[in-house]
Amino acid sequence: MDMKFKTTKEYKKIKRDFIKDIFLLSLIVFLGILFTFVFLSSFIYFSILSWNDKDFPFSVFLIIMSVYAFIVIIFVIIMYIKYIFEIKVEFDVEKEKLNQYWQI
Repeated sequence: MDMKFKTTKEYKKIKRDFIKDIFLLSLIVFLGILFTFVFLSSFIYFSILSWNDKDFPFSVFLIIMSVYAFIVIIFVIIMYIKYIFEIKVEFDVEKEKLNQYWQI
């Protein structure tokens, strides 16, 4: 980071927005993964309970939903990493605009 931006209002605003975006994104991802793990564990629990049951389609449904929940967890983690990079690029672009403004 350039030292000349640390006192400007623009840099502070951009940095504050960057931190706010990262925090909100992290909170949403944490809650999404928490909800999905609860979803996944409940399906695994119900599939264990109904394993000796005669209701075979229900067991297949539970296994399919467990796999689906696991795929959602992986997708959420990948999207989190993708959005972190997008927010970082946006922050760098705004910083570069400020840098060009100061050079004029």
